[in-house]
Amino acid sequence: MKKNIPYRALPKTFQDAVTVTRALGVPYLWIDSLCIIQEDEKDWETEAIRMEEVFSFAYCTIAASRGTSSLSGFLGKRKPRAYAKIQTSGGPLYLAEAIDDFHADVEQSELSKRGWVLQERALSCRTIYFTATQIYWECGQGICCETLVALRNPQSHVLSDSNFPISSLKYHTNDLIRLVQHINQTYSKLHLTVATDRSKAILGLQSRLARAFESKACYDYSFDQNCWKCIVVGKDKVVNEDGEIVHYVLLVRSVSFAPQTYERVGVGALLEGHISPATESISVI
Repeated sequence: MKKNIPYRALPKTFQDAVTVTRALGVPYLWIDSLCIIQEDEKDWETEAIRMEEVFSFAYCTIAASRGTSSLSGFLGKRKPRAYAKIQTSGGPLYLAEAIDDFHADVEQSELSKRGWVLQERALSCRTIYFTATQIYWECGQGICCETLVALRNPQSHVLSDSNFPISSLKYHTNDLIRLVQHINQTYSKLHLTVATDRSKAILGLQSRLARAFESKACYDYSFDQNCWKCIVVGKDKVVNEDGEIVHYVLLVRSVSFAPQTYERVGVGALLEGHISPATESISVI
């Protein structure tokens, strides 16, 4: 068994992660592709259920939002920020280009389009994002920019909650179902290289939600075209074709793959005691 990996043997992105970790004075670094045996189904099954522990107890998470692969790195040179110098009676005044755009730099980055990243962001106590324009810091207090600007976004706050989902419930007061729907809607649009990881890549998040709601999380509900259908009436009421009130139905389609392809997905956390009925066969409409 190898006791170490030479720094020079690591891909550039991993080298940059080591550099940041050392600069923070943290003695340990966890990288999924190194700490989980790749293409080993048994090891993946074991480690997938530990994701909540890994990210919840980490000192901080390093997000290479600028990187495009393990070879690209994320600490390279950045485009100089444009500025203008104006001479005034009180001395020179500098006007700089506005570059604070967390949505474009982070939430729309290639990294954030990956399915595994959603729960990593939600479960992390704090995250440092390295983007092409600047560094962003995200924790339970909000988002701070390298430019010393503080940003706040109620929707993003759901995922930046350092004690997820406690603070998030304030935004979704008395509406636990809509919180789950918001998360599932976001997750269903994300890409996974391996389709069968759909249920695994959100296990940690579902475990946290189930514990917070004192409920049970159920996964892998089959989506069948030949079972009962429902329609949404207003904001809160759902009825089936017979006019009976169902109270709640969670409909999720995997939009990351071919149209009209409905698969077993692990994004249906049915909250026992909060919703009814629990059915094993749901039709997507």
